[in-house]
This record gives sequence, structure tokens and C-alpha cells, in this order.
Amino acid sequence: MRILLILTSLFWWLQANAQSPCINNTNSLSFSAASVNITSDVNLAPDTAITVEAWIRATAWGVNVFDGTIACKHSWSQGEQGYVLRAGGSGQVEFKIATNISWQGPASPIGSMNLNTWYHVAGTYDGDSVKVFINGIQQGSLYMPTGMVPGTAYPWRFGRLSDPSQAQTRYWSGQIDEVRIWNRSLTASEILARYDHHLDPAQETGLVGYWRFNDGNGTTVTDQTSNGNNGTLAGAVWSTLVPFNQTAATPVVFPNGLLLTSTLTAVAYQWNLNGTPIPGANSISWTAQANGSYTVTITDSAGCTATSGPYIIASVGLEETDRPDWVVLRNENTFIFQSKKGLLLDRISIYNPAMQMVFDKELKGSEVEWNAAGAAPGVYFVQITDRDNRTGQLKLFVR
Repeated sequence: MRILLILTSLFWWLQANAQSPCINNTNSLSFSAASVNITSDVNLAPDTAITVEAWIRATAWGVNVFDGTIACKHSWSQGEQGYVLRAGGSGQVEFKIATNISWQGPASPIGSMNLNTWYHVAGTYDGDSVKVFINGIQQGSLYMPTGMVPGTAYPWRFGRLSDPSQAQTRYWSGQIDEVRIWNRSLTASEILARYDHHLDPAQETGLVGYWRFNDGNGTTVTDQTSNGNNGTLAGAVWSTLVPFNQTAATPVVFPNGLLLTSTLTAVAYQWNLNGTPIPGANSISWTAQANGSYTVTITDSAGCTATSGPYIIASVGLEETDRPDWVVLRNENTFIFQSKKGLLLDRISIYNPAMQMVFDKELKGSEVEWNAAGAAPGVYFVQITDRDNRTGQLKLFVR
């Protein structure tokens, strides 16, 4: 029993302390001969496999691709070691790692990126090949099975070269956001599945450094992983320019009689009646079983939720009579009810989706008009009685 209580407590502690991945993206950092210095670099020097990712927005390109340092932990003045993700040279991105035969790694083609535009860039090494990606699409690869030399001489740095010998000239001009380092090589599909939203470090394997840049003020950039490799601003300034917004698209309820369907495909669904979740109503469609206000709440792949506007159902328990004795015509906002074969109508009553009477008229003819201008959208119910006291119901869709 004690073990069960401990496990239960641990479960709820993990639930309470789990980081929701659906967090609004509020800030990035702007660099111009500036940097963020990581004073601790626990687990940031892999030697067998690695992935480095970042969102970038360049306001100027360096003359060469190696002039625009994005994120690095490399040196040569104390021996060639480490790795660097950088961009420049008219829109190229390059990922280099130190090997026992000097620096090796591919660059994307010239003109792969434009100024003043956000791009996600990534470099990977799997022990066999070095690869570089833009927006999740591979742009270059180099076969390199010789292994990498871990970077131990200098700590991590964003926006400027970590080796001080040329740090004054090799710096980033523009914005950087959402920097990540992994101790494994992500596949192209893994990069595509993660690049455009925040991550929950507790749910990821091999994520050893993660800086969202959402701090927004002060001089500290927080590492979201448990390694605690926080950074300190050295000239970089906070910016509200961001590459993505962490919100779910809003669904719309599409009706087909009592069958309601979400217009958006999602990971999870919850149908609600009058604001209260309906038990078991967790599919893309739900058949209304009671009158009231229906909404659907969706959860997308990033864990973000959004709820539709309401759709009113008032037809549960009210059957529509199939009467061939009259026809309904529409002319813009006007509905025209006509009897067939010259039958005389006696009374027509119209109810809105809340089952409130909005039109009621006695008549001694074979035609009547109802002007629906200004009527709220929804399903309206029409009750018609003819001179022979025969009654039927019709449904009208007012949009």
C-alpha cells in the first residue's frame, strides 16, 4: 500500500510539474556584434552524435558563410574541437564538426535564404554523415565516418564565435530564437515534426539544451532542460519578432441534421453541451441527443486547444412531417410558403432555434411570406395547418 501511495504521489507530482508545450511564443533575441554566453555546459559536448537547431532571421549576411555564427562550441586556437552552426555568404547555412582530419560539414546552396525572413536551420551528425537542413528539408550532406572531437576548450555561445581569437568579426546580425541541442541525430521527419512549436523537454529523448528565448527581460536566458545551462546576455537585446505563434486553429461546427462534425482534423476532440463536456464524445463527429448549445474543443499536435463557436440544436424530439401539399421558395431573405393544388392554409407559426415563436399568422389563402432579415443563423421550425386541420412541420436553415 505504501508503494502504491508513493507511486500515486509521484504521478501527480510529474503531472503538476510537466511543462506544457503550448506556450505563447513571445520573444526572440536581436544580435549585432553581441552574444549570449553559456557559463555552464553540462552535457553540451557530444562526441558520437549531435543535432543543433535554431530559428534565425538575418538582417545582414556576412561576407562568407563562416562569418555569421548562430550557435557554437568550437575552437582551433586550443586544438580543433567542437561544432558550429552558422550562416552567411548570400544566404547559405553551414554545419561544421571537428574531426581528426580537421573541420568537416556541408553548406546549403547559395541563395537558400533571404534577408528579413525567418528560417529554421539545423545541423546533424549521426556518426556517419554530417547534414544540414532548412525548414526541415535537407540541403546538404557529407559522408564523414571518422567521428567528432568534442568541444571542451570553450563554452557554448549564441551569436558570436566561442573561440575568442576571431570572435570580434564572426558574429550574427539579426534575430535568433528557439535554440536546441540534442545528443543524438534527429531524422528529417523528427525535425519536421518539432521545428515549428515549443517542446516539453520531459517528453523528449536526448534533448540536452533548450533555450526558448521567451524570458523577455533581464540578462538571463533560461535552459528549459534539467541541465540548467542558463545563458547571460552580452549585448543581445530582447525582441518581439518571433517565427511562429503557439495557438491552435479554431474549429467550426458543421451540421448535417443532428450529426455535428468538426471542420478541423485534430489529435483529440471533446464535444460540449451548454459548456459542459459530454462523456464519451471524443470523435470528430457527434450526434446531438438533446437540445442545447453545442461546441467542440480540439487539441492539436502541439498540445494547444481551441473551442468552436456554439451551434444551437432544438430539433431533438421534433420530427419533420413529409407533406407534399406545400412547397417553400426563397428569394434572398424572404421565404415563400405555397400550397399545392389550391389548398388553403389556415395558420403558419415559425420558431427560432431556441424554440421561441418569431412569426405567427392566420391566413385564408394559398401563399404566405416570411421576411427573415435580421434573424439569427440556425435551424428554424415551421408549423403549418391547412383548412382541413392537417398539421405538418418543416425545417428552415437560416444563414
